[in-house]
Amino acid sequence: MTTSSRMTYAFASAFNAIISASVVALGVSYAIPPAINCLRGRKMLPPRPFVLPGPLGWICNLLGISYVTVTTVLFLFPPTLPVTGSNMNYCIVAFFIVIVISVVQWFIDGRKNYKGPVVELVGEGEDGTVYAADNLDDKAEGAHGNGAMGHVNGNG
Repeated sequence: MTTSSRMTYAFASAFNAIISASVVALGVSYAIPPAINCLRGRKMLPPRPFVLPGPLGWICNLLGISYVTVTTVLFLFPPTLPVTGSNMNYCIVAFFIVIVISVVQWFIDGRKNYKGPVVELVGEGEDGTVYAADNLDDKAEGAHGNGAMGHVNGNG
């Protein structure tokens, strides 16, 4: 094998690892919201026009999380057997590097400088639920039921 062909193979392998890691990261990012929703008992979302009934909502959330888990594991498998150093799927390596850089960056800078969205509190219900305006421009329209009002403490 010539040096040129080795370089071509190395670039192809690196490209494959980066693309595979991107697909895995995209899948994981799709699983995070329903996972948080399930971990919090499906009670943190604001009032909205369409809500899946209890058991059906749980089934859909858990099915989505399961699908992402299975596809993530399958994307980490090597493309051919037997596995050698030259045909290994390096997606897990690329994904791990991105996770390490992200965690280090969070502890160095993100923790101190990240400011989440500002929520304007507009009232409290009789049951102790605090309501917030999602958009100041829609505040007046929120009273008419367009969904501009949302729960803050998740009692809804």
